[in-house]
Parts: sequence; structure tokens; C-alpha cells
Amino acid sequence: MNITPFIHLPQYPFVICKECQFACIADEVGSHLRKHHNSIHTKVRSEIARVVQEIPGIICNQEQLRAFPYPAASTEPIPFIAPPQTDGLRCDTCSYVVRSRQRIQAHCREKHRWENDWRRGGNVAKRAKQERTVPWTSGIRCQRFFPSRAGSQWFEVGRARAEPAPTHPETVEESPEQRFARIHRAQAHRFDTKRRQIIEVGDDKAEPNRWLRRVGWAQHLQGLNRAKLQGSMERVGEDEAVLQRMCASLERVMNEAQATAAAMAGGHAVLFEINRKKADVKPNRPFDSRMEEDSWGRYKEVIRKLLCFVQRTDQWEEQDQPPHELTAKQADLFDAFAEAAEHSASEAADGAADTAHMATTDRSCLDAMVALFDHQYKHTHYENAIISGLAVMGLREDGGWERPENYTPIYSAVIKVARMLVLYQAVREQQDEIEALRRTMSDDDAKAAATGLFTIVRRKVQRFMTLATDQTEPTPMDWIFEARTYGMKIRFTTTAGPVIDWVGEQISYQRIRFSMSELSDMLHGLVDEMRVVMATLLMIDGDDFGAVPRVAWQQIEDDHSEDQVGYSFLQDDRNGWVGEGEGWVLKQIFQKEARQAAWVSSSSDETAPYRVAAVRQYGQAVERFREGISAWRHIAIGISNRPGTARTWRG
Repeated sequence: MNITPFIHLPQYPFVICKECQFACIADEVGSHLRKHHNSIHTKVRSEIARVVQEIPGIICNQEQLRAFPYPAASTEPIPFIAPPQTDGLRCDTCSYVVRSRQRIQAHCREKHRWENDWRRGGNVAKRAKQERTVPWTSGIRCQRFFPSRAGSQWFEVGRARAEPAPTHPETVEESPEQRFARIHRAQAHRFDTKRRQIIEVGDDKAEPNRWLRRVGWAQHLQGLNRAKLQGSMERVGEDEAVLQRMCASLERVMNEAQATAAAMAGGHAVLFEINRKKADVKPNRPFDSRMEEDSWGRYKEVIRKLLCFVQRTDQWEEQDQPPHELTAKQADLFDAFAEAAEHSASEAADGAADTAHMATTDRSCLDAMVALFDHQYKHTHYENAIISGLAVMGLREDGGWERPENYTPIYSAVIKVARMLVLYQAVREQQDEIEALRRTMSDDDAKAAATGLFTIVRRKVQRFMTLATDQTEPTPMDWIFEARTYGMKIRFTTTAGPVIDWVGEQISYQRIRFSMSELSDMLHGLVDEMRVVMATLLMIDGDDFGAVPRVAWQQIEDDHSEDQVGYSFLQDDRNGWVGEGEGWVLKQIFQKEARQAAWVSSSSDETAPYRVAAVRQYGQAVERFREGISAWRHIAIGISNRPGTARTWRG
């Protein structure tokens, strides 16, 4: 009987779902069909399950699957399951394969007594250039049969696989026009890809965005891969067991910190102190940790992203890392946090996790996160991992930068959660001190002898939770306060543009005055010049614009709410007429031998298919056309408030 969507490969004791691309044991065939393929009739599902059960040697349950021997490393990639991944890490001692650097480190440490000689902090750039021997091999091609539970281990495939010599169909000679078009498309794709991936810094003098100059995101992230930076803050994957435990611990800590602050009386002196922004000014109201559930979820998500950023970027190659640097204290605390999470993940895998170790992990999490704010930087604020992570959060999906009105809530989230964490840490430190004193005195005496909670909170607030003064060093919170204030004030401090006066036939701007007839003559001259330039760009003779694809003026569609970087109405899928002009200039080049000789290089080098002189002249014409259109546009906008002028000037 046909068992579609499954297939059985004789060498393996289970079936593989061709649509889901993973294997399935016999006892779970029915539930798999019911959950993922419920369009199959019930009777057919039952019959498929019966047929699979009768396959000789088939594995029926999870217990049998635990004894399944994985294929040899020389095995060819296995069909029907998900294609091989190329980022596997293989233990050189026992061939254990994973896709997480933390998991291979934990394996080598626990199974083979390997000691990691790499520590965070210090001169990372210098140490990254030194040769370092590790007991695993990277870049392994690997697959797995099952996404979870028994049998979900990654295994190497195709180790000794010799790549077959590529076979080509009968070669068809490429015409010069086809070759030129192919090279042009490839170069355009490379330019666009590079522009989207690599973060660039604009000309400071020409950059009109005061917000970006103030926060300095582009300078800090210059030259780094945009997609990789954004990926460092994505949700934790199933193969990142340690980071999963770290994020779960952070979630518990933040919830406990909020509950601790909420449990204090509204007029508690500690709440006034933790809400302090200026060291010498008492706030008007106490700190309030209460908020709507959805707002609290967004605030916690900001902090989760920052944790993932710090942890993941620490595993990258030095040239890919943002140039922040953990202090020695921060590095030690994050190492302790990661090690506690690794131990917790190991226990969870063995079914032996306990509450006591969870509490230890949470305390390591609390201390590590607060330490990121307790940072008196010496040179620049971007030494700090929190400020560096906030810069990455300023990246938009479309390649642009977040505007201050959209971004300042992120600063507010960091400030709010940081205050909760610092207050919670102070409470825990006081409890630890009382517990230590109880060993030598009574409970009441221990509480009386312990440092007061207000004193502990004030010490922390004055050190790293307020704006810097002439007696203190700058800290991340100082920078966050200032940047948030600047962003919130931008919309109220931006002055209106200058005004053009129009009285009768006279137009005045500052000390410049001219008549409408003079303006009209200038515009007519500009239009005539632009027609000549446009003919040059379109590579047509004289005024023969009849052959040029027409612009459907009355059918133009545009989405004025779209603020994606680089967007124009030409990208709107409703403007189908745009495609009629695709490749027009390339076709014009090859219509006449003179043009082809002027443009196409005789060199076989596909990286330089054009003649430099032709490209330079064409570029100059493009710039002149842009200048003319820009001048016309500004003039048209200045007079478009008068009825009918938009149609008149377009004509």
C-alpha cells in the first residue's frame, strides 16, 4: 500500500515524512498524520499506521530509538529529511556533533576534561590574533532524523565525499549583448546586496539627521554585517540550550524584581531613592513598577534582546564583533552565569534539575545583568555592552535607522527594568547579610546589625544610576538618560523652514527678489536643458521620444505611508507599466555599433565590462539631470499651494 506522505528507506528502521522532512517511529505515525496532515481521511490514516507497523525491523517506541546507531560520517547526505547544515562542530575525540559553540564546549569539558583557556574581557583583539587550539572541528556537514527527544542528535554526513565534476549542457555561444546584460545584472545584485548588508556612515557635514549624529550608531557599527547583528537578538533556537536557560532565568528574575518593588509601600523612601535621576535632586514621586501586562512584556523583551546580544556576540570571530568590551568583573559574572546555565541545562537533560540550583542560576543572572550598568567607562560610552546593544536595536529591518519618536520607548524600558533589578539586588544583598549574621547572633539582632536597605540602594544609585556630576564618572545610565531626553525634545525644538513671500508678480526670499516672468523664463530654460540631458541618458537621437516607453501619469499609484528606506512609487506593484522600460538603456547601447564600441570593453574581465570614459560621462549626465530635477522640484513645491499650479508645472 502507498504510505504517502511517508517513505521507508530500507537501511533505516523508521519512516520519513517527505513533507515535514523528518523521521517518525511507528507508534507515532497516527498522531503525526492527525496533527500535521489532518486532510487525510481517518480510515486512510489508520491504514497507513497499520502498514508502517508491519514493516520488518521497524522501531516502534522512544525506548527502542535510544539504541539506534547513527550513520557513519562517510554516509552520503540522506534524502527526504532536511538538507545538511554546514555549521556543525565535531568533537575530535568521540565524533559527537552539535551546532552550538557552548554545547561543544560543555561536552568537551564534561566528557573529556577539557579546560577553556579563553576568558572574557581584556584585549580581545590582541588575543583573537593568537593561534588557539580547540578540541573540535568546525564547518561540519550534518543532518538529524528527529527534531526532538531520542534520535535528535546531529550526525556528520559526506565526510569523504568527492564533489563530482560539474557537467554542463551543450554550450551555447553567448552574444555580446547577452553577456553584457548578464554581467550588468550580476553587478547590480552585488551592489544592492552589499548596500543592504554592510552598515555605512554618511558624510557628517551633509547628514541632516541630528538624532543619528547624537547617538552615533552608524559610526559604532560601521563595517559590520547588518543581518548578523540583527540576528544576535532573535529568539533563542532549539539548539541553544544554554542560552535558553539564561533567558528563562532572566524572565524569572525580572518578574521577581517587579513583584519585590510592587510589594513596597507607595511612600517608601527606597522607592524615591531608586527613582532618582539627578544625584542631588530628590524625585517628586516614588518609583512605580506597575504597568499593563502587554507593556511589561515589551519591556522584558528589550532586556532579553540585550542578553542574547551580549552572549551571542561573545562567541563570534573578533572581526565580526561590535567594538564593546566587558570589564573584568562583568566577564567573570557572565562566565559564572553561563556556567550555571550550562549545569542547569545538563541537569534538565538528565531529569535532575532542582530548585536550589535554579536559585543559584537566578542569582548569577541578577548580578551579571546589574554589572552591565555598573560600568564607569574611561573613553567612550560604546565600551559598554548595553549601549552597544542599544545601537543594534536602532537598526530597522529595511536598512534604515529608527526615528527618536519610535526609539525612545526602548530607553524607557531599559531605565525601568534596570531600576527594578538594582532594587531587587539590594534586597537580596541585605537578606544575605542578615543570613550571615544569624550564624553568630539572634534573628532580631541580625536584622538590627545589618546594613539598611535604603543605604544599600543609595550607594548603588549614586554610583551608577544617575546623571554624571563633577565628582562621578560617566555610566551607561547617564548616557541613556541624556539620549532619551534629546530624542524626546527633537520634535519640539525643530524650527520651521523659511517662508517665501509671493505678492502679485513679485516673489521674495530673504534679500532675493524676482518676478514671475523671470521665474517662468528660467523654468522653461531648465526644461529645455533637461530634455537634452534626458535624450542623452536614454540614448536617443534628437527629440525622438516617441519610441521611449510612456509614463502612465494618470495611473501612477503610490503609498505615502511607506517609510521603507529606498522606497519609491516605482516599486509599487500596482505600477505595472514600469516594467516596460526595463533594460532600455542596455538595448540602446547595442542598437548602434558606435555606441557599442564606446561602451563595451574589449577586455574579457567580467568585473570591468564597461569603458571608463563612457561610464564617467554618463555619470556626469545623471548628476546634471538630478540637479535640474531637484531645482525644479523645490520651485514647484514652493508654489504648489496656489490652485492648479501642480498640473500646470507638470505640463
